[in-house]
Amino acid sequence: MGPLTTHVFRLATTASPGEVWQVLTSGDHLYGLALVSDWKPGSTVESGAAGTGYHLRGEVLAAAPPHRLSLVFGGTHLTWEVSPGVVRLFVDELDGDSDEHAVEVWGPVMAALASRLAARSMGSEPAEP
Repeated sequence: MGPLTTHVFRLATTASPGEVWQVLTSGDHLYGLALVSDWKPGSTVESGAAGTGYHLRGEVLAAAPPHRLSLVFGGTHLTWEVSPGVVRLFVDELDGDSDEHAVEVWGPVMAALASRLAARSMGSEPAEP
C-alpha cells in the first residue's frame, strides 16, 4: 500500500449551504450518476447510470447537513465541506492520482456541481421541497 494522497478542490458560490446540500444529495453531478442514500452515517450510497451497466456502491461516513458530507467508494474517500460562499471537495486516496489526473477526474464533478447550482439560482431547475 502506498502513501495517502489528498487533493482539494474549491468552488466559490452564491448558493446557500442548504441549496448546496440539496444538490449534493439529489443531483447527478458525479459523472451523470444519481446518488441514492438516506444520507445517515453508516448508510449505503448507491449509484448507477441507466443502460450502462455501471454501478457504484459506497458508504456515508459522516453527515452534518448542510455543512459536511463524507463518503467512501472503494479506496476513495470524498469529503464535501460547505460554508457560505464556498464548497470544498477533499479527495483522499491510497496510491492516489497525480495532481494532473485528479484534476481530469474531479474537475468535471466540480464543474457539474457549479452548473447545477447556477441553474438553480437562475430558476431553471425546480426547487426541491
